[in-house]
Amino acid sequence: MKRFLEMGRIGKAHGVKGEADLIWHGETVPEKGMEIFLEDASGLLPSPQIIRSLRRSNGRIFVAFEGVEDRTAVEKLRGKKVFADRETLPPLEEGEAYLADLPGWKVFLEDGEYLG
Repeated sequence: MKRFLEMGRIGKAHGVKGEADLIWHGETVPEKGMEIFLEDASGLLPSPQIIRSLRRSNGRIFVAFEGVEDRTAVEKLRGKKVFADRETLPPLEEGEAYLADLPGWKVFLEDGEYLG
């Protein structure tokens, strides 16, 4: 099993104080103080980014990282994939799985529709 799971990506900068849209694929939203990892240009994971603040508004998630203080710095992060360390995520319920653990499996929705 993979230790680092792709959980989303960084979207557009929001405002001038270093916030960005966080497009998060998990049901459980990360929290302030959590470490997440951003893919660098080589596809490797650099040192963790610490979430300085996180808020929800109109169904969107806005995040700011320690050391990323303005819009210009956030724009450099736009489009980067976001990863979480499996050990920092809540335990899965029975019947749940992370997509990264299902390579080659066929996935169906509850109504029987084939997802992929």
